[in-house]
Amino acid sequence: MNSSEQIEYQLSPAIASTTLIMSLAWLGYMLAYAVLGSESIFATLTNICFVSAGLFHEYRSPHRRGAVQLVGGMASSSMPFILLGASSFAFHLVSDIGSEAHTLDIFMGWVLLLHVALVPTVVAVVSFIPTHLVQLVSKLTMSAGIVVGLLSFASFYEHFYREQRFFYLAIGSLAMTASALCRHLLLYDDDDKLRCVPILIAFSEFVVGIIVVVAAIFSQGELLGRRVSVSSDMPRYDIFHGQWHFLLATICSASYVRANDAARRLSVRKHSNQIKCICSWPILDVLGGGAVLLHALLVITLKERNVDLEIVRLILSVSTFALFTHAYVVLRVWRRRTFSSTISTSSVSLPLIVPS
Repeated sequence: MNSSEQIEYQLSPAIASTTLIMSLAWLGYMLAYAVLGSESIFATLTNICFVSAGLFHEYRSPHRRGAVQLVGGMASSSMPFILLGASSFAFHLVSDIGSEAHTLDIFMGWVLLLHVALVPTVVAVVSFIPTHLVQLVSKLTMSAGIVVGLLSFASFYEHFYREQRFFYLAIGSLAMTASALCRHLLLYDDDDKLRCVPILIAFSEFVVGIIVVVAAIFSQGELLGRRVSVSSDMPRYDIFHGQWHFLLATICSASYVRANDAARRLSVRKHSNQIKCICSWPILDVLGGGAVLLHALLVITLKERNVDLEIVRLILSVSTFALFTHAYVVLRVWRRRTFSSTISTSSVSLPLIVPS
């Protein structure tokens, strides 16, 4: 396997692609609040997290043999992210409940969750079938899932709308479980031996994923826990609903990364006897995952305990600064390693910090 085919498994760039945008959105919100007294722009700005996640995966796609090559074009995650970001941005500009923009925002949220659950599920399923059937079964399963899901959403919109909390909990849990299942492809070392450390890493990622999914649903404002709506408390709703955008974009993006890593390993396994694994957890992943987990727990606690908004702003400012610091370090490492890679080789080689 040459340098251009090296498989790197870090989640930090995916995390940084959304935390950087959320940090800038929070800075804009705090400046608007301090200078203009505005308390209702954060939820609008954080929709850019979906766009940045989509662009991140679009940027990576030409350099990988991942889920798109294994499953087909329907496995591409870029469009669901960007469509949700655009529709949600349009709705939050006016916050007109029941408008066309609101309906599209709701619908595209379901589409993203459906897609992020299907991709790792298909990868996990086809990893257990004969190699010559992988392409056919993966494409048929993905196509059937997308078609049935979209038809169901369109035909029974009112039903899904009424039961959103159960939908998000069920599909979000399925997405994290499927991501954990397809991770079995990344548990074996070069000697095809199962080690304890890779299992611990996979389990840790699963636990963090589940917690972040639940925190995202709580922070939405109207699905779980203490109800915070546009009409009852707009300033509080704006802060926590913006966290819903950020947490959902981040955990979905990370799930896509792991599904693509597993799909690439499955593809490589067909052509090589080498079985790679995630046998160590880079420090940037530990710090980034820990910062996101802490932020998610803070969001749940602050919302459910109905903490005063001034204290909420102070605590979330500190947490957001930690997330921004991680994103900044990731970008610095990425630039340095990209520069070094460009000088040291004439072939296209991805830097260590960017999962290829």
